[in-house]
Amino acid sequence: MIRGSASGGEGGKSELPKLARLAGDLGFTVNVILDHDKPGTDDDLIAELRELCDLVIRLPERVAIERTIVNGLPAEVLRKTLDVLNNEHELGLTVADIDDPDLPAACVKALKQKGGLHRLFVDLLPDKQIPPLVDEILKTLGRPAPFGEPLVTLTDA
Repeated sequence: MIRGSASGGEGGKSELPKLARLAGDLGFTVNVILDHDKPGTDDDLIAELRELCDLVIRLPERVAIERTIVNGLPAEVLRKTLDVLNNEHELGLTVADIDDPDLPAACVKALKQKGGLHRLFVDLLPDKQIPPLVDEILKTLGRPAPFGEPLVTLTDA
């Protein structure tokens, strides 16, 4: 069994090469998306994934998945989404007291404080509310992988 979850100490991204190798051996196209919140820490992992994957998408420098799914969304969307998460998962926030400019950081902090909320956050977003960086990831996935160089590092959207 290969565990790829980053929550709960089950392996996280260090397990990606095993998953990529298995998927490739089974004939699947293998695409990986990596955060980049700690530049320079994943050089060996990226070198290995470049050999195993059809496409490796790296988020912009100093960007973690939480920022990817939060940044660029309107304050009213962030407030409503955070309010639902707060109420349903007892985060202890007073969402009404958070100023609009502080909402992205509050959402990131909430997502990091309690694992497993990332998908719920995305599921709560209204239709057609796609964060700009997520949109760029989807566009990159829809294009053919660069010939001979599977690594694509995104820039801030």
